[in-house]
Amino acid sequence: MKLRTERVKLVTGPSRGITFNIIDNPFTEMWFEKFTSMIQTHNYFDYVDVQPFVIKEWDQAKAEYHENEIKYAITEINKKGLRFPIDPEDVKFEPNKDTRILLNRLHRHFTTADLTNATWYTCLEAEYKGMGFWNHIRYELNWFKNIIHMINDHVHMVEHMIPSKRAEQYQKYQRHQLVFDTSRGGDYWKYISLDKTNTPMKNDGTLYNECYSDDATGYDIWIHPHQILGKSYLRAYCDYDDPKEWDITIPIVISGSIQIGNMKAFYNDTINKWLRANNIQPGPLTCGLPIGNIEESDVDPYNMFSGCIQNIQILD
Repeated sequence: MKLRTERVKLVTGPSRGITFNIIDNPFTEMWFEKFTSMIQTHNYFDYVDVQPFVIKEWDQAKAEYHENEIKYAITEINKKGLRFPIDPEDVKFEPNKDTRILLNRLHRHFTTADLTNATWYTCLEAEYKGMGFWNHIRYELNWFKNIIHMINDHVHMVEHMIPSKRAEQYQKYQRHQLVFDTSRGGDYWKYISLDKTNTPMKNDGTLYNECYSDDATGYDIWIHPHQILGKSYLRAYCDYDDPKEWDITIPIVISGSIQIGNMKAFYNDTINKWLRANNIQPGPLTCGLPIGNIEESDVDPYNMFSGCIQNIQILD
């Protein structure tokens, strides 16, 4: 395996840290360019990521608050002459499977709207094509982005309170995420997925996921697994969602953000059996895009604490 000459050190204390190498291929070339740019222009944070997510106790008052915020957002969208596919009066949250199905629908409508808003393509879902003429908001795209993200934010707050036997029974994995703070902008979609197989492409049109994805066993530095306009296969499994939907995919946002630790949570017997039952072959295309391997470490990469990364150094 060919490696780049550069390495990266994540400093966790005086003379302590994690140093990792970088695979040399066209994808990591693009990633490294983004990574070095983000170091110079953006703050970052790091956190412990338990995979899959932990279910919180149901809180009726919080559920009603999130419910009302989503109803408000849908109503405001409809006032612009658009037609959101779900009637705001049908948004009712209770701790049951019907609510999880509703949340999946709300989230998919958000991803469709955000993708359409960002690329000015026609809507992807047949159900969504009745939403109206985009000229209604031609000069209000920032408003539209904010209002649809309100739906997304409140959906995610409720998702963690809905019981999921799949999430509760799934083996827990602890990984560490390094994420650049994009509140100042600059973290962007390098390429947009327009169909189920279209993930970041090289200039000649070759799919990055077909060339450079891998399974869970070979690497321990990866593209951040949650940076998707949609959701990962693991999240879809725990949400009882349909993995064949267009927005269930591996990470395709290239932001410089990374996961420290392998992708075994996304590739074990439980999820692989479910994927095969849905005619999806588990492996590289359900795990993601590797960056490299840890060469030196004074800390246990699988037992770090949030906020432990103090500095990032590029080593030639």
